[in-house]
Amino acid sequence: MFDTVVFDTLSLAFEEADLLPETGAILCLRAEAVPFLMQLPKERLTCQNSFKPDHDALKAAGFAVLPPEADSFPSAALTIILPPRQRDETRALFARA
Repeated sequence: MFDTVVFDTLSLAFEEADLLPETGAILCLRAEAVPFLMQLPKERLTCQNSFKPDHDALKAAGFAVLPPEADSFPSAALTIILPPRQRDETRALFARA
């Protein structure tokens, strides 16, 4: 589970700045089914999380979700990365994004 302070900070950034592109896909890596995602246009959003409980929760919430074993990501106008605590996994995620 991601720290709520991180999601609150991210939400504030999106509210205060014009970060969302007007068109194009949005990719959220290591996404979790939290209120922050509800602020994003669902029809343009694709989520990824390899942790099965989070993956299943995203699917149940109606988000488009990449398979947990996906090793490449579609191109997007905006990519949001929610880095995990593990340093090596975070580096790999940034490299693949």
